[in-house]
Amino acid sequence: MQQQPMTEMERWSRDKSDRVAFYLKAPDQSSQFLTLNQIFCDPRLGWSVDGSFSENEDVAVAKIVTGEASLLILEDSKVRPAMEVLQKLLRIDVMALTPILVIALGEEREQSTSYRCLKAFSNVTVIHRGFSRDSLYRALNEMAKEWNGGPLKGIRLLAKDLKQRKNEMFAVRLQQLLQIYPDHSLLTLAEAHRLRRSEEGASIFQQQKNIRRIERVLLRGIFPEIEEQPIRLDEILRSIDSEGRRYKTRMELTCALPLIDFYIEHGLLREALLLAKFAFTAYGHPHVLAMPIIQCLLLLNQAEEAIPYLRYLDSCKERQVSAAHPYGDMRDILNRVYYACGMIHELVANNPNKPDILTHFRRAWHESPKGVDHTHRTLHQDIVQQLRQKRTSA
Repeated sequence: MQQQPMTEMERWSRDKSDRVAFYLKAPDQSSQFLTLNQIFCDPRLGWSVDGSFSENEDVAVAKIVTGEASLLILEDSKVRPAMEVLQKLLRIDVMALTPILVIALGEEREQSTSYRCLKAFSNVTVIHRGFSRDSLYRALNEMAKEWNGGPLKGIRLLAKDLKQRKNEMFAVRLQQLLQIYPDHSLLTLAEAHRLRRSEEGASIFQQQKNIRRIERVLLRGIFPEIEEQPIRLDEILRSIDSEGRRYKTRMELTCALPLIDFYIEHGLLREALLLAKFAFTAYGHPHVLAMPIIQCLLLLNQAEEAIPYLRYLDSCKERQVSAAHPYGDMRDILNRVYYACGMIHELVANNPNKPDILTHFRRAWHESPKGVDHTHRTLHQDIVQQLRQKRTSA
């Protein structure tokens, strides 16, 4: 009897312990563990799904980092969007190098903003909810085919080095891969993580030097031609917007989101704002990119410019689904910004069911802490008064 050829999922590894997936369940969806496990255990695949599936992201990270699983199955939902989870996972070096299968919501089709964003992650494969056995089988084999060869095969070995804490081997292997694939987004992100780890115990001068090195590495993952000459982010984005288009860009979120987070963490707010706005426009206004824009504008004392983005998140349909949704508190923030900017009419109009909202804010704004006699006005209150007078005279 002729032996059947091995599938790509079987070629993944000879070690069965390396053919285990972990299922990160959505909090607002019924479990698909039994269905997934049945399909993964199919002899044509030869995999299994870890029985301790969870809704907790930390449990999933621990399973991957300790080597108990080598593939993450992430379930998308309105309460916990997959984009939000992916953004957090990219901050962890091992997770950034781990293949992730996203089960997208049924209504997320190819033309949707959410689907386009999910496809912009180099380590993500997307299937739709309501998948059949055959469609999942095909998707898994396509994913395995990509990760069994080319740069992704080397990236799997990098992840294994990190799990086994072979830091020297990781550094050597990474440099070898970067020589062959200098602008691969996952490799540039891995290099950025390596540089960040090298900051531990370094002098302030060395840390400052590393900041620009990390920035340049991540920019190379977004703009492949960045090595031509040193150039600032605003000049790069301006040249892309011009007719000549000096730089090519694939604008993969694999490097863009970590770079935005990196800019904010190191106080480079204007750079973070520039890149976040550019990506926000490029991907059709995804919610996950509105948050850093709001954060940067508020920290830069440009509260009025943040209002359109706050309104956008406040108007999301998801907000009405569950109070646990990440954008569920946008109205509270929007109310505070309205009052801080002296936009009293907008504050009242935004809360038709709270007739005493203005009284509540005035009391909270002017109330002194217990035991402290503050009869003078604060500088912030003077600025607010000037804004109100300016708006009234206009």
